[in-house]
Amino acid sequence: MPAPSTPGAFPSQLKLLIDRHLCLVRGFEDPETAVSHIDGTRAGVLITCAWPTGEGNTDIVEEAFKRTAAFLMMEPKAKLVADGLSGPDQLSDEHREQAREFARQLVG
Repeated sequence: MPAPSTPGAFPSQLKLLIDRHLCLVRGFEDPETAVSHIDGTRAGVLITCAWPTGEGNTDIVEEAFKRTAAFLMMEPKAKLVADGLSGPDQLSDEHREQAREFARQLVG
């Protein structure tokens, strides 16, 4: 799902995606007895942006992914953060190899 954003902002499309997954956990009030309908599901996050990665930029999405995956009891298996991309014409062979490695990590 493409989620355009600006540095330091959280994309509304991503919030909607997270909100729609929260209902998949029952009994979340007590972490000891909570049940996730997607417990153990492999998860990955792929972030592309035109600006530099890191604090104040992509870290917001990375932290949201980490916390959401933990709440949903998913297994975070892959992460790819690629900066300096404002269009598909800027994808390099290195980006393509990073994407292949991301897919391998996600699939297992």
